[in-house]
Amino acid sequence: MLITGSSALERHDGIEHHDVLDDPFLLVFPSDYRDSADDIEAIQGLPFVRYSLETGMGQRIESQLLRMRLRLPNVIEVESIHQQLNSVAHGIGWSITSLLCLAAMPEVIPRLRTEPLPRARFSRRIQVVSRAGELGDLAARTADLAGKVIREQSLPPVLERLPWARQLLEPK
Repeated sequence: MLITGSSALERHDGIEHHDVLDDPFLLVFPSDYRDSADDIEAIQGLPFVRYSLETGMGQRIESQLLRMRLRLPNVIEVESIHQQLNSVAHGIGWSITSLLCLAAMPEVIPRLRTEPLPRARFSRRIQVVSRAGELGDLAARTADLAGKVIREQSLPPVLERLPWARQLLEPK
């Protein structure tokens, strides 16, 4: 059994998927960034902090950038949430991250300016995956429990600081 935000196991026979949460992506800038976030291509003065394409998160973000026909120079590439959010908080660049990534580091939120994506909003589906028929209802119960813990413990500190982000969690 595995809890994942990756879509790598979606097309395999014999795998059960149990949804936990859709984790929305958003823009993050250093807190002192004052320019508009309405046009991603027009962001000036800060490089894009890119997740490594070796990661599922990086692949998901890059796929969306391609769909949006955005060509952002590859100047800074990171492999972890901590590297990404600390780089942005220290004014090194801007990035695209998810609400759950912010929940992993709520202490950095005051040093960030967060904004919803101005267009082409997207999210990653967090799921519990397991081999079909091997664990009874354990995978489904795990997904329910994980969703409850995320909604009741992980997200409230973030949503307290970013109340506008609640709307990103609502079903479309």
